[in-house]
Amino acid sequence: MTVEPGTGTILVVEDDADVRDLVVHMLRELEYRVLEAEDGSGALAVLENNDHIDILFTDVVLPGDMNGTEIARRALAKLPDLKVMLTTGYAENTLGDLTLGGAISGIIRKPYRKGELAEALTRLTRF
Repeated sequence: MTVEPGTGTILVVEDDADVRDLVVHMLRELEYRVLEAEDGSGALAVLENNDHIDILFTDVVLPGDMNGTEIARRALAKLPDLKVMLTTGYAENTLGDLTLGGAISGIIRKPYRKGELAEALTRLTRF
């Protein structure tokens, strides 16, 4: 599945409301359709009610019993063609294996600017 940059639907999962509002605003400026959730259970509810999500953009570290890679694992079970981009402010070497056996399409480090996000999503959607 190829998604043209600036098109498609992105599910943003971010527990910090200010960060979530900012990334949702940036993505809408980039002309994506954006759905949002603040935690794993919220993300799974959005996934359950929406069959057309092109990209999962999730923070790695989230409150509760699901981190970003667990959300990605469950999302990919429902939508196997889903592109997954993780975001984190932590050093990747402190988080263990984030690849889910190659299922994770990309990682972007916080903080990022709109241009960096746009470039990362363009690279992501070219596959």
